[in-house]
Amino acid sequence: MLHPRSAALTRLRPVALILLTACGGSTPGDDDTDTDTDTDVGDTDTVDTTDTDTVDTTDTDVGDTDTDTDTDDPHVDLDCELAPSVTETDLGETAFEVPPGCTRLRFRLWGGGGGGGAAGPGNSSLGGGGGFVSAVIAVAPGEELSLVVGGGGAAGGGGSCEFADVGAGGGAYTALYRDETLLLLAGGGGGGGNTGGDLSTPGDGGPGGGLVGGDGVEASGSTGNGGGGLGGTATAGGAAGVSVDGDVVPGVPHVPATDGAALTGGAGAFGAGCAGSGGSGGSGWFGGGGGGHGGWGNADGDDASGGGGGGGSSWAPPAATVVAGVGVDPGGQDDPYRPSGVGVGGDTVTAGGSGGIVITRP
Repeated sequence: MLHPRSAALTRLRPVALILLTACGGSTPGDDDTDTDTDTDVGDTDTVDTTDTDTVDTTDTDVGDTDTDTDTDDPHVDLDCELAPSVTETDLGETAFEVPPGCTRLRFRLWGGGGGGGAAGPGNSSLGGGGGFVSAVIAVAPGEELSLVVGGGGAAGGGGSCEFADVGAGGGAYTALYRDETLLLLAGGGGGGGNTGGDLSTPGDGGPGGGLVGGDGVEASGSTGNGGGGLGGTATAGGAAGVSVDGDVVPGVPHVPATDGAALTGGAGAFGAGCAGSGGSGGSGWFGGGGGGHGGWGNADGDDASGGGGGGGSSWAPPAATVVAGVGVDPGGQDDPYRPSGVGVGGDTVTAGGSGGIVITRP
């Protein structure tokens, strides 16, 4: 994937230059009054031949309402045939053709929310809300852009000792591409951890970025809690949360969490038996780390829960708006164009809301 490139637009403005020359044929002192050759300073008969009224033909004053020549406001596409807004929430990649007359469009992107973790008796975890980016992009009528909408993270499986299972999934990033060049990307929220026992509370997933994703929360309420995965940054994936060793279930090994990477969230740790599993990291420019699993059955862990996965980071050019999620709420949650449910982190054993893209005029 190519690194993003900024584009510059240069507008040339016409300048009219009028040069008129009068040539006289009389000699000094000649009192000839023939206006065809008279160049006497005091004579005003020939002034009309250099009348500057002709400047009106190139008038580009800001107040000029002549749409044929007035080009002073390049920010308004009067002929742009875009509907009031275009909303895309179908998961995966979709081609968008820029409508006729449009040279600048605003794109709003939300990453997917992380899933909610499985609950034990009275304990549960939440997924992190997705990140948000918004920017005006220079476009060309008829060109195709790629809209990539990320899904919400899956809910955590099972719960407590009887149903040891994977933690909740992280939300996926949402992105805008021109060919292979990334233009905008909103990170996904991390998934919540699973419960290990009655006294233990699993960690919530971290929200999507921001230029840095939020950290997953460490589990609590017991000994041997699983650590939360760290959020992705502008240059690296988030580190995995720490897992705690415990008793081994024959044939069902513990699996540690993994770090996040470019465009990929880390996997949550799997805790066999009564060890709660960790939530997975959200994907992003760099994904969040997976949450660690808790320990169980020995002094190192007493039916402990898993930590939440970290949120993925977002990417956008400097002039763009970039807003991290807060808890289960996505960034840009109050934007009037946000579709209902988009980017919301999952509640107890509930999948996160999918991402989305909304396109409007600037």
